[in-house]
Amino acid sequence: MNVQKGQDGKYFASLICDSENRYREEFEKSFNNKIKKPLENLHDKLHFPAVQIWQDGRSCQDYEAPQELREAVLKFIENLKMIKQSGVGGAKLYNECLTCASRMHKDVAHLDLIWQYLKLGINKDPDTSFTIRLSNALGDLSLTVQQELHRSLLDNLKGWKLRVLATTYWRYPQDLNTLSVKDLKLLGKAIIRSLGKLLENSQKDKFFALKVTKLCELILALLRTRDFQDPKIQAVFDANGEMSEKLIPLIEKLVTLYSEHPFEVKSHVRLELKKPDNYSKLPDLLYAVYMYLTGDDGAYDIVITEFADD
Repeated sequence: MNVQKGQDGKYFASLICDSENRYREEFEKSFNNKIKKPLENLHDKLHFPAVQIWQDGRSCQDYEAPQELREAVLKFIENLKMIKQSGVGGAKLYNECLTCASRMHKDVAHLDLIWQYLKLGINKDPDTSFTIRLSNALGDLSLTVQQELHRSLLDNLKGWKLRVLATTYWRYPQDLNTLSVKDLKLLGKAIIRSLGKLLENSQKDKFFALKVTKLCELILALLRTRDFQDPKIQAVFDANGEMSEKLIPLIEKLVTLYSEHPFEVKSHVRLELKKPDNYSKLPDLLYAVYMYLTGDDGAYDIVITEFADD
């Protein structure tokens, strides 16, 4: 779909090709003029409708969905199949459409190609594009295939999997309700292990800042379990518990490292807080994690306002 903004301010989409390949010949003839240049901005064009649908948690099958949206989404699904089979538009078009589809989990539940792609990739060492698509596609874990992918992440935790879960648990906080005491302990141990290794190699890892940021986001998300009704769940990340006891020294080292060698912390978690003078230069995320972990009174003055999308 080619998404454009009309004079009335509303967005609309026109088809590039359809599932019956009726436009393939014309498409190939005019590829350089009509498609090659637009492909350069395809991410921006697909980003708006996909994120909006995904943020709203809506489906084209919802009763209130506009007919135009329903038709556009269904046609998009047909076109994605055709693009995959024919190779029209090349890898650029297919990959952007795949990313778009990963945000539409309710409407692509029956689209096997995206779930097969994710199931195959989850057992490899994936690139950034894959991790983004996976964190999008996990959604609210309402689909069986989403639950299976989520379990695959938890059963063999690695650094990149922790980053995927950090995003997922902030976008869909209710996903935390699916975690058992065993799951939480495995996550805590994996975070401790990953953060420890990162601190040992902080000068060598060029993605150090990104990895640390995602780990801190994950810690902050998991600390929400302190408010759950189950006492056993509450206890895992309790301020006086074993997990926090091991995490706090690592966060303290991270705070010290930042004061000596500042690094960029670009977090999607938006916070509203007031820091004392001795922490004024510390990034909000690091400060919040430290306060919450230690159970410091300063944590009561921290307000998590939103999780901003990419």
